[in-house]
Amino acid sequence: MLKGLAEAVLTQAEAPVEIDLRVADALNAAFAGAATEEGDLLLRRIDARNPKGQATLAAALARLSETDDIHLGSCITPGAVVIPVALALSHGSGADGSERFGQAIAAGYAAGLRLGTAIGGARSMEAGVWPTFLAAPLMAATTAAVLRGCDAEGLANTMALALAGRSGRLGKPVGNATARWLAFGRAVERGIEAAADAAAGFAADPGLVSEAWLAAQSAPHLVDAGAPAGRNGFGIADTGYKPFATARQGAAAVAAFHLLLDEESIDPARIGHVLVEVPTASHSLVSRPLVPSDRLSTLSSAAYQLAAAALAPDLLFDVARRAAPEARVLAFAERVEAKAAVDLDADWPRSWSGRVSVDIGGRTLRRQVTRLATDSGSDGAEAAVRMKFDRMAGYRPEGLRLEAGGCSDAAGRAALWQAFVSLCETRRKELDGHAHH
Repeated sequence: MLKGLAEAVLTQAEAPVEIDLRVADALNAAFAGAATEEGDLLLRRIDARNPKGQATLAAALARLSETDDIHLGSCITPGAVVIPVALALSHGSGADGSERFGQAIAAGYAAGLRLGTAIGGARSMEAGVWPTFLAAPLMAATTAAVLRGCDAEGLANTMALALAGRSGRLGKPVGNATARWLAFGRAVERGIEAAADAAAGFAADPGLVSEAWLAAQSAPHLVDAGAPAGRNGFGIADTGYKPFATARQGAAAVAAFHLLLDEESIDPARIGHVLVEVPTASHSLVSRPLVPSDRLSTLSSAAYQLAAAALAPDLLFDVARRAAPEARVLAFAERVEAKAAVDLDADWPRSWSGRVSVDIGGRTLRRQVTRLATDSGSDGAEAAVRMKFDRMAGYRPEGLRLEAGGCSDAAGRAALWQAFVSLCETRRKELDGHAHH
């Protein structure tokens, strides 16, 4: 199965025309993640003085930002893994300016999406699996191996090394000090090490991944054993962007609420009750109790996200959320109710829809959004990424803009990557200085 997967992703691995946008989006997410409380912990813990550590740190920061790209069907967020690994390992190696850089990114995306689909994609979360956590070593190893010019046989061995002993079960996050992001970074590190181990001559079992193995990672009834080597695999172009910092499960509801506010010129003060409806599988996440001091809680809660959209739109681009929420935002959130809507399950997980009903002045206004303007195949991706780059700076150096940074050539990518590496070193020294006082 791994030989077929390796052959499939190498066949698909053509340099994507939108690679500059993926690089900008992932690095912007990493800069934003560095401004969080969790980012402080990671900056202290992960040694980023070498390319492997830099990729590990960037991946963890980008993923925790909840602004990285996502493929809905497989529930894989590939950019947070693939882009940092490609940038870190190609920087200064000569691979960045070649076609191989694009091939490595496309292959890394394809490997993750195929594995995520094979274990049941978004449905595997029912079994307690975090698909991207399971696939992270595979994506990192594939990206690193293709950068080296690995053939299908060598790549299959690298994949086996990366996946040996893996599990996608990590449990729920536990507050801002959660080890979730550190574990994610370590999974990426494991993939980089697997590629290096394979290059050093170590071999693994090429028959590791089987239908039984896939079932053990998820649940037997969810497995699609044909996905890894199938002819109709997914790739980078099938992966959508997030328009702001949010759990993707609730993003469509926020978009629907935005439409109502804009189209009806609604004064938020006149809104009585708001009903948010999402697919059944999304309900448990968007309806979790809001804990204002828990950053992930505010990113998941549909109530909080709608309150931010109504009263403090800049909050949607504030990844760190270090400041205590305003009382008026929390008061609005109490008027929002989230329910599961069975009729929205029909097209899930290909689309994660959201419907909002607003009671105002004795009337009920309703809007539904099935696809975001940033979903794959839509035309709003570039505008959204540029908006995030402008509004979601985090710790990105002042004056560094998407246009000025330029991600479409090796020099532009190197400038952005070096800015990130320098920022992490500066920030780590600041944190060490604070710890000594």
